[in-house]
Amino acid sequence: MNRVKFFGEAYTHDSELVRSVLAKWSSATDLEVRVKIFGDRVTYEDDVTYVFAEIGTGPGQQDCLLQGHLLTSLDDAKKRLQSLVDMSKARGVEAYVDFTEVNDTGDDVSNDFRVK
Repeated sequence: MNRVKFFGEAYTHDSELVRSVLAKWSSATDLEVRVKIFGDRVTYEDDVTYVFAEIGTGPGQQDCLLQGHLLTSLDDAKKRLQSLVDMSKARGVEAYVDFTEVNDTGDDVSNDFRVK
C-alpha cells in the first residue's frame, strides 16, 4: 500500500502548544515528548499515522519542523493535513505542510501538494 509522506513548518517555539495541537489532531494521549537543550521533540505513531515535530528553542529559532507519513489515500491525507494546519491557525500559529504519495520504496508516485 502506498503512503503519503509530509513535511512542513509551524511558526512557533512553544512546545506545549505544538504538543496540544498534535494531541488533538491525532486524538492521542500518549505523545512522546523529549526535552532537549536547544529544543523539544514530540513524536506520535499508530497504525496509520507517524508524526515527528522538532521545536527549536535556541536563539533565532522560531519554528517547529513537522514531518511524517500517513497510511491513507491522498485525498484523505489532504483533509487530515489541512485539519492540522487549521488547528494550528486556530491557536494563532501559521503553518504549512507539503505532501506527496510514495510507494513502498519511497519513490514519489504523485505530484507534490501544499496545504496552508
